[in-house]
Amino acid sequence: MPTPVPTQEPETGRVQPAQVFDGDCDSLLSDADASDLLGSTVTLSPDTWIDTAEALVWQAGGFTCRWRGGDSGFGLTLSAAPSTSVTIRDEPLDCAVGHVDSPSLTCGVESSINGIVVAGLAFFGTADSSTAKKKAAAKVVALTKRIADNSTQPMAVPTPIPAQNAWANPGSMPATDPPSCAELDAAITSDDFMGGSPRPEPFDGGGGDVYITPIARDLMGYVTSEPWACAWYAERTKAQLKKGLLSSFSAATVGGGAWVLDLVAQESGVTEVTIVGADRAYRIEDEYGYVTVWAASGPNLASSSYGPGYEEKDNASLSLVIAALNSL
Repeated sequence: MPTPVPTQEPETGRVQPAQVFDGDCDSLLSDADASDLLGSTVTLSPDTWIDTAEALVWQAGGFTCRWRGGDSGFGLTLSAAPSTSVTIRDEPLDCAVGHVDSPSLTCGVESSINGIVVAGLAFFGTADSSTAKKKAAAKVVALTKRIADNSTQPMAVPTPIPAQNAWANPGSMPATDPPSCAELDAAITSDDFMGGSPRPEPFDGGGGDVYITPIARDLMGYVTSEPWACAWYAERTKAQLKKGLLSSFSAATVGGGAWVLDLVAQESGVTEVTIVGADRAYRIEDEYGYVTVWAASGPNLASSSYGPGYEEKDNASLSLVIAALNSL
């Protein structure tokens, strides 16, 4: 008799979804292999932060690895994910100097086999000759083959099925789209948002000048022009600021990502707080006074950030964002 195929169950939001390569960068590519294929010694740079952008990749069954060396001109940044989680990707870049504002000779890397897609950039020093480009391109071929060899069927996982009542995440694969920032703003009907009127127009948040792999670009909504974070900025007088009105506010979300709070709870300087509409919430303040508040509602994750001295005492705006998303 044929072996029965196990039924894939929806996620619960309480446990991290299974990841390709078991979420292990060494299974994707060892330090020794990365060094050999790049032509310079590099080691894996462990992630030392938690953010919603990274969590969106985790939630889709993927992860990102970064290798760096003593020679800053050499390195490797790769994301891996189930191929069914990422259906639209940028084409891999040709070898050239100047990609992503890097002074290094930089080449795109991409592999897709056995239900696993891997994509990113390799950095091969600062030489810019045609000979250097040919050598780099040949190294990319060898690097891609090694990644493909490691991308065996046991290293694959299916795209996670969203939990019941999970908010929609951006990206090309989900059947439902997250609300636009304008739609989210319209669903926030309380005049208490940002401490009071007048309320500014929202715009898509996130971004920055760091390199984002093609896989992360899709899962973070850059390819599909969908927001993973929304931000509001307002001109406030000194009197308004003294009354508690916020001049800026941003909120980022991960549908089904409530499990991330288990990681947040282990961070140094974390304090548990109470937020209306949240099942659990934590506050983290860094050495410079910047505050991030993390909250779980059902299976979902939401976070907001505040500059030094401008945090809402009761996190009312984050509470209103959670209520609005639950209503949509």
